[in-house]
Amino acid sequence: MPRPPSRTKQLLDPMAAFQMVHVMEGVIQRGTATVLRDLNRPLFGKTGTTNGPTNVWFVGGTPDIVAGVYLGYDTPRSLGGYAQGGRISAPIWREWAQTALKNQPKVPFVAPPGIRWVRIDRATGKPVFGVFPTAEDPKSDVIWEAFQPQTEEQRSFRSAIGDPYNEAQRQQALQAWQQAQLQKQQDEDAQSTGREQQLDATGLPIKNSF
Repeated sequence: MPRPPSRTKQLLDPMAAFQMVHVMEGVIQRGTATVLRDLNRPLFGKTGTTNGPTNVWFVGGTPDIVAGVYLGYDTPRSLGGYAQGGRISAPIWREWAQTALKNQPKVPFVAPPGIRWVRIDRATGKPVFGVFPTAEDPKSDVIWEAFQPQTEEQRSFRSAIGDPYNEAQRQQALQAWQQAQLQKQQDEDAQSTGREQQLDATGLPIKNSF
């Protein structure tokens, strides 16, 4: 059967798009839509609440499907002081997802080539070194964040592609850090040995004469 030619085109830089997806994965894991975390599959999403509040919503999905729940009156009026997207819309979305995604494969979000992974302190937003995220704890003090090349701190473990929670990549990062620490200790020991050799028999430093 003949197929019409594709007229699609890339509208957004793949790395910028992935950065936004990764940020919205955090909404599910440790943000305003943690009610969806027990669905136990890769998801992204964003809750929303207008002033009043007169409207609440949640829009989210997987790499294959996106859906949204929007609640409010035709003539805007308050939904009540406790109305929030994470409290009302996200649970409704969850009920839908339990049925709609029941037999769907758990497809991960894959970073495009070039993405740099940087370890970030979740409380301060600053890069950290020597500490790695705890994959088992969604609210770990240290998390992975996606950066475009040349926008991240230079002292960081970088991975061109893949999932920052991949065990093989975490082990590779840990081994690289341990090797760097070992090399640093060896260099310090060598410098200390060099200084000791500069002492004479009396224990005083040897003075160079010119």
